[in-house]
Amino acid sequence: MNETFICLIPKKSDSLKVTDYRPISLVTGLYKVIAKTLASRLNEVLVTTVSPHQGAFVKDRQILDVVLIANEVVEEIRQKKEKGLVLKIDFEKAYDHVEWRFLEEVLQRKGFGNRWRKWM
Repeated sequence: MNETFICLIPKKSDSLKVTDYRPISLVTGLYKVIAKTLASRLNEVLVTTVSPHQGAFVKDRQILDVVLIANEVVEEIRQKKEKGLVLKIDFEKAYDHVEWRFLEEVLQRKGFGNRWRKWM
């Protein structure tokens, strides 16, 4: 069910390097149906699970919108050269890691069964 085929489409006629190709993912239809079903079920409980102040999860907003806003704020502070202000932001820690035990416990408390949580 979870098979994905990768097709490399050449960007130009004399493609020699891997970077000269555009990878296209070909996911099976059954996987797409299951993923869509899981996503729609999860969407029902996100409204009561995620605070509206968590900008990355606001409907119709991309996760990187918040990163771009934060980046603009950092640049503005650096341009003003404010004294006494030390600013260190680690975007990797903020966005690239998931605490899976916490996520599984939240899903369990929201009523998601073992099989569903394993699929996620």
